[in-house]
Amino acid sequence: MAVSEELHAGDVQASALRHKLGKCWLLSIWRNMRDGIIAVDNGNRVIFMNPAAEKLAGYRYRRSDPPTLEEVFVFKCPPAPDGGTGIVALRDGSEIPVEYCCKPVIDDQGHSQGRIVILRDITKLRKLEEKNRKTIAALEQVELLNSELIEEMKNCHLAENKLLKINSQLEKTCKAKDNFLARMSHDLRTPLNAVIGFTSTLLMRLPGPLTEEQERQLHNISVSARHLLSMINNLLDLSRLEAGHLVPHREKFACGAYVSEIASTMSQLAENKGLKLTVKAPEPEIIVFTDRQILCRILLNLIDNAIKYSEQGEISIHTCTPSPGRVEISVADSGIGISREDMKRLFDPFAQVDPGHSEGIGLGLYLCNMLAQTIDGSIAVRSQPGVGSEFTLILEENRGRAC
Repeated sequence: MAVSEELHAGDVQASALRHKLGKCWLLSIWRNMRDGIIAVDNGNRVIFMNPAAEKLAGYRYRRSDPPTLEEVFVFKCPPAPDGGTGIVALRDGSEIPVEYCCKPVIDDQGHSQGRIVILRDITKLRKLEEKNRKTIAALEQVELLNSELIEEMKNCHLAENKLLKINSQLEKTCKAKDNFLARMSHDLRTPLNAVIGFTSTLLMRLPGPLTEEQERQLHNISVSARHLLSMINNLLDLSRLEAGHLVPHREKFACGAYVSEIASTMSQLAENKGLKLTVKAPEPEIIVFTDRQILCRILLNLIDNAIKYSEQGEISIHTCTPSPGRVEISVADSGIGISREDMKRLFDPFAQVDPGHSEGIGLGLYLCNMLAQTIDGSIAVRSQPGVGSEFTLILEENRGRAC
């Protein structure tokens, strides 16, 4: 009997020890958990708070003065019986989102002894969720923009194909225009040259005497034919320039003598308007290395312009070398001059400074500038309204290889 009691006493002590050890292990686990754990009795008094719960609530738990759960924190909305998510207000007035679980504690007789509340701060999780939501929204926006971009690219591709077709048609049209002008050059200029030649023969009275009225009419025919020939030549030169068919053929020749020769062909036109045309030959003679025909076309246009825009006075042509390797050929007139505003569009195609004084189509100066560039030259302008203008063709050794 004594042995039996001793064994029973031993079993009770072992059971108590196991219970005590189990409680210690449980408390150790609770204290080291990252989630906040709060145990409350049936009166809602806090009987246990692990360090994570104290840190979360900002409250140091004292067993001697246990607070109520509401003194530690308050749910902004009534918590669900089993748990969920919500917002809790802490003692310092701040609010944090939490995920919580609330479970009752039942003894062996099935009576409620209180509750265990487990809390987890989900502030970082909410931030990650918000960041994720924004990322998803941004991705959706990117997908929308991407679809719009794909659609725009399709439209651009269609527009590009359309432009390619239009460009192809324009190229064909330009080629047809160039071919037409090239084929018509002989047919247009040959009869005009014949008209000019026969008119000059009549004006020289080789076939016989002329009356004053006949001479006047023949003079008008000659002037009109020359203007028409000049416009045709300009159009043909422009067409060749745009097509890239005008290739300079450079050669060495005496610049002063060649300029005088060109001026002599325009002297009669100047005399007919009562203008004096003078040429100042350089001394010593200047030798240049450039294209004769292009130089001729530039000077003819400049002299023709000077005659058109001058009603009286003098037109002077001057050739000089202001510095080694640089040749300047200037054509100065005493015409109407050019305003500062007109200077801005002086070399634009089909631009006319004073349409009332012009008999051309506004291609002369534009063509001169383009032709000058083909021989690596440039054109400078000085002008004063009511006084006159001076156009200077500049050829430099490092560009136009003037000698």
